[in-house]
Parts: sequence; C-alpha cells; structure tokens
Amino acid sequence: GQGSIKPYGASMHGFSQSLSKEYPNWEVLCIDISGKLLQDLNREGLECILLESGTGSCEPIVLRDGFRYRRYLSNIELDSSNANNLESGKTYLLLGGAGGIGLAISEYLLKEYQANIIIVGRKELIGKRKEDIEYLKTFGNVQYIQTDLEDFNNLVLSLKDQKVDCLVHTAMYYLELPIIRLNISQYKEQVSAKLLGTLNAIRLIQY
Repeated sequence: GQGSIKPYGASMHGFSQSLSKEYPNWEVLCIDISGKLLQDLNREGLECILLESGTGSCEPIVLRDGFRYRRYLSNIELDSSNANNLESGKTYLLLGGAGGIGLAISEYLLKEYQANIIIVGRKELIGKRKEDIEYLKTFGNVQYIQTDLEDFNNLVLSLKDQKVDCLVHTAMYYLELPIIRLNISQYKEQVSAKLLGTLNAIRLIQY
C-alpha cells in the first residue's frame, strides 16, 4: 500500500490473536483498513470486510486500494556485507526497559557496542529491579529514570537533559489471566502500556 505508516493500532494485532487462541471456538478477525476506506465505506467495501468472516484464521489482513494483503514467510539470503545501523558509544533509550526483553537488549548493547543505556520505567528501583540494573552497570554506563511513559509531558520533562541516539520501545504490562477474566481496569493496564506507550514513543521521536 501507499501513504504514511500509522502504527498506533498495531498493538491490537497481538491482542486479537491472543484472544483467538484462548477461545478457538470464537471467530476473531484482525483486519487493517485505511482511514479513507472507513470514511468512504460503501457496499463494496463492506462486502470485502464481511468476506473475511469464516476464513478460520486470525492472521492480520490488510485491505488497501482494492487489494488484499496477507503476510507469509519466505526464504531470503542475507548479504553479509550489509552492516547494521548499531554504532559503538551511542546512547540508547529503552522505554519499559527493566523487563526481561529490555534487560537482554541492554546487556547486548553494553557488551557488543559499549553503549550508554537509559532505561525508563514506571516502578521504583528496588528489590530485583535494582539488582538487575546494578548487574547491567557492571558492563557499562546505565541510568534508570522512573516515570510514567503513558504521560507524555512527564516523559519529556524526565528526559529534557538527555541526548539520545536511538529509542527502543519494550514496555508491556503482563498479567497471567485469560482475557475473559480481566476486569476493565486490568484490561486498560494491559493495553495502555502498548497503545499509549507506542504513541508517546512516536511523539517523543518527533518532539
């Protein structure tokens, strides 16, 4: 498709697929449609959406300009001459970086690229979290900033004196319960870390 990428709703892909796996008897669809299609929704466009019903799959489908796109796996050959974009000595900001994925990324960047790491998290630096950050500091320069990344103004204020070369968004809120057993408050916590976190990460890059 064409047009600018707007990833604000991308977090719902994972949610819909989790829902379909938890309740295989339900029909759950994940359809990515353009804003223009929503505005100009006519009978033909509506029929294209309804045709997805009964496919038995929750794999994300994209409808753009009369075409239907789906993702698939294919074999590729990597060109070893193509260097990645990671550079030594740069400063990497990890939003929600105190979790398992963020810690693993931080350790890799510290060891392989002598990076400066800034980790933003909403929880106080105590207990196991403090031990994890202290462990990372044995490999290099690591700073932990406690702030709510869902509050954009507070996020900007907390990072006002920081020079950042790369941003990595790893924030999530995980509660080990089936989706159907989540109350409204728990559901909002599950979703907002990704949705608002992603939105504020994009706004932070553009700021």
